[in-house]
Amino acid sequence: NKTYSVSTMTLKCLIACVLTIFGLANIVLLFLTFRPNFVTVRHNNEIVMTDRIDLESSGPAHESENSIEELQQLYNKSQNQINIQKKVISLLSQPVVNNHNFNYIHNPSSACASEKVDILFVTPSVPNNFKYRLKVRNGSRGDYVKNSNGRSKLLFFLGEAKDTDLKSRIQQKVSEEFSKYGDVIQDGFVDIYGNLRFKAVSMLKWAVTFCPHAKYVIRTDDDVAVDPPKLVSAMERKSAISDNFILGRKAEKWTPIRNKESKYFLSEDEYPYSTLPPFALGGLLGYPMSTVKLLYQAALRVKPIWLDDVYITGVCADKVNVPLFDDPDFEFQHWSW
Repeated sequence: NKTYSVSTMTLKCLIACVLTIFGLANIVLLFLTFRPNFVTVRHNNEIVMTDRIDLESSGPAHESENSIEELQQLYNKSQNQINIQKKVISLLSQPVVNNHNFNYIHNPSSACASEKVDILFVTPSVPNNFKYRLKVRNGSRGDYVKNSNGRSKLLFFLGEAKDTDLKSRIQQKVSEEFSKYGDVIQDGFVDIYGNLRFKAVSMLKWAVTFCPHAKYVIRTDDDVAVDPPKLVSAMERKSAISDNFILGRKAEKWTPIRNKESKYFLSEDEYPYSTLPPFALGGLLGYPMSTVKLLYQAALRVKPIWLDDVYITGVCADKVNVPLFDDPDFEFQHWSW
């Protein structure tokens, strides 16, 4: 009887073990099938979640001869994400040093009131470029917006005309243009070449303040031709794999021009380094709204340089760890008129 009891107990234990293993196997299978897009890492006794880490290549542990090395690589990647987050948080906790408190002369603040707006086309211009703005409205960007069923908007960003004999006349025409089209944002800085940074920040600020629910902001100069459907497709492709990025024509290893006679002169006091950071040429840029918010906050805190494309897409982007990408569909050509 004792032998029978022991055998029975042993059999029951074996059955229980098999069922337990089978249950665990099913749980693992479910996790592998439906696992979320993030891993959890313990760092300094705190649980940190990092997203978009690719686990597909690792596979089951028994299939990999280098599983420890792969886990170490995964941990290092997670650790890098933690360090990036710390870097960004550190910057955003610093005080604002570049106030952008200009008063709007014209501001269609309700242009993005509809929650449907996904795409915001922003176009820097100068007050007297009336024919350029008209050509943009009547071209591919204007057509795209008209056919988007309210899901996209086209806006122009200007400063004040310079103090010349024509200033009052130009301003009157800008006011008439605003009344007719309602697509002009005019900020209270003098619109000269040296104030390009103010205009770049003005576009970021307006988008964050008055159109924060948009998915993408696409900046196009007022003298270029673009293909809006291709631009939007490029943004969507990149957004599928990255939350924060800049699309544009990348410039790398450029050196600052120290010749005072040059239009692009950059003094050593303003920028002491011998090489410019990678940046995007300003004719065409694309950002997700999350990136717009990061860049705007960085621009309020990072020491400025007047070259807007270098400052926003190079210096500020580096401070908040926003990468810059090229895309063959994200292209522009200058008008020949």
